[in-house]
Amino acid sequence: MADQPQNHTPFEAVIVDGGRIPFQRSGTGYKKLMAYDLGRMAIEGLIGRAPINGNDLDRVIMGTVIQDVNTALNDYKSYVKQLESSEKALQAAERAYETQKQRYEVGAGTLIELSEANARYVEAQSSRAQALFRVIFQQQILEYYIGKLDQNVSLN
Repeated sequence: MADQPQNHTPFEAVIVDGGRIPFQRSGTGYKKLMAYDLGRMAIEGLIGRAPINGNDLDRVIMGTVIQDVNTALNDYKSYVKQLESSEKALQAAERAYETQKQRYEVGAGTLIELSEANARYVEAQSSRAQALFRVIFQQQILEYYIGKLDQNVSLN
């Protein structure tokens, strides 16, 4: 890529190169590494051979072909904690809304305060729904990895 013109504006995306780590049999050399460790190795190799200084990079886009089971399990645990947190936030938002509603009904609160409490309650409901979706989706990924999910069953 060194023969390519170096003329680009600060707002253009420039693809420098691509990289990967060497293939190995499952459960061997990369067994104790997480997906982000493998990504770091690939990026370090890429920067080492690319015709640019690594300090000149603004962003790096990367991904994995196969998610590691350990990474999937850690993601699941994290999503469960997010769900628990979102449920507590939802309960608090619901209590705050009910309190504002009572204040409004007796004339101690304004319509704006009630509307704001309602908006926070709706937002908390949405956050909880998103957290629940992430938990269910990640659970399906885990079941697939450990062989419990039948690959032939349509999820439509």
